[in-house]
Amino acid sequence: PLIAAPEPGTVTIVLDVEPRSLDPGELISMFPGQVMAKNILEPLTQMDPADSRIIPRLATSWKQVNPTTWHFVLRKGVKFHDGEDFNADAVIFSIKRLYDKRLESNTRGKFFGGVKMEGKALDSHTVEVRTEKPEPLLPVFMGVLPICSPNTPTDKWTRSPIGTGPYKFVKWDAGTQVSLERFDRYWGKQGPVKKAVYLWRNESSVRAAMVQIGEADLAPNIAMQDATRPDV
Repeated sequence: PLIAAPEPGTVTIVLDVEPRSLDPGELISMFPGQVMAKNILEPLTQMDPADSRIIPRLATSWKQVNPTTWHFVLRKGVKFHDGEDFNADAVIFSIKRLYDKRLESNTRGKFFGGVKMEGKALDSHTVEVRTEKPEPLLPVFMGVLPICSPNTPTDKWTRSPIGTGPYKFVKWDAGTQVSLERFDRYWGKQGPVKKAVYLWRNESSVRAAMVQIGEADLAPNIAMQDATRPDV
């Protein structure tokens, strides 16, 4: 059958399964994370893949003031996809939401289960983070803390994440696909991709075939026996 040509600048990605949510608390889960992480939601820091250094993202610098206190200086001029300003209050909101027991959070359970912290605004773009005990790896942990808009629900999971990333959530057609679009007010370098569409198919052979015939551009995970085309 003929495959409809995708829109110019569109990338289609086929995942194993449909994400169960797109809540910030699911950021480190495989399938929600592939949609959200660094696309929709950004952290304060990130790891440089070249040498594993911790480098700036939404925070431009940080320092340890004493064994249990860190100061993070935030990037200025950043907007959330809903028009809200990214500032110290937004970081504090995201820290509080991380620890909200009304919300299940894989990110909290895996990375912050043994870390107790709270934030305080020193000014509009400086956050003081105090921890219960010394946390010398706090800048590393901040690389997995998703910063979300203060308009994100705090009493339930959301299927419509709002971040500061280069792509904004557009819609989730239940059972079919998730669509993202390039965020034109992104603070960083604009990517060449205008739109990303995420589909899901259970069978590895189907995902591989979709890439081979051009129905999808990427299949992040296929079985070894399906990886038979060196040119693909």
